[in-house]
Amino acid sequence: MKYQVENIKSGCQVRGGVMGSHKKMILENLKEMVGDGWVWCLHCERVYKPEDVRYDHEADLFMCFYPECNGDAFLDAWPYEGNVREGHPDYPVIPEKGVFYPLY
Repeated sequence: MKYQVENIKSGCQVRGGVMGSHKKMILENLKEMVGDGWVWCLHCERVYKPEDVRYDHEADLFMCFYPECNGDAFLDAWPYEGNVREGHPDYPVIPEKGVFYPLY
């Protein structure tokens, strides 16, 4: 988490020509959080792999994999295995892209 704070404080933004650094920070954060596992989006309740984040030019942010979702890949990404599946042991160990996995 220290890495994230330092980058945010130093002005790591997509505008200003450091998009590669920003994406690297997002990917490192997601990989640290889930390893080779799945990311679950708080907004759309679907899963994606960390490397599948997309860049939204309009929002100037890296976002959830799904184009119709406005989930931020930094704030709205949760580990599927720890947070979601732990509360729903009936959910599959290996989730499917595009399937909704609601918390409630």
